[in-house]
Amino acid sequence: MYAAPGRGLAAPQVGVPIRLFVMDPTWRDGVAAPLALADPRLLWASEETATLEEGCLSIPGRTFAVTRPARVRLAWRDLDGRGREGAFEGVAAAAVQHELDHLDGVLVTDRTA
Repeated sequence: MYAAPGRGLAAPQVGVPIRLFVMDPTWRDGVAAPLALADPRLLWASEETATLEEGCLSIPGRTFAVTRPARVRLAWRDLDGRGREGAFEGVAAAAVQHELDHLDGVLVTDRTA
């Protein structure tokens, strides 16, 4: 993910058919802090939206303007199997939604007009 250089990577992108992704939306701005989310579920999404340019490691060298909810709340299991919940906004919100899409078989190109 870092070498690509990306902000997230879903297991299905590397041929592993499980509901797991890793992400680190701010590593380019500071210290790497990867987060692994197993069996993530979207609990809530804001009505407010934001449009950001998204890249995708499955489609190198291109970006796409994608409009998504500006804030989301997710539940997931960490790598030790413990239940977690968290709220995400900005680039992090876009990243978790982008990776959730991969788990559901949706590509960024399916989200563009």
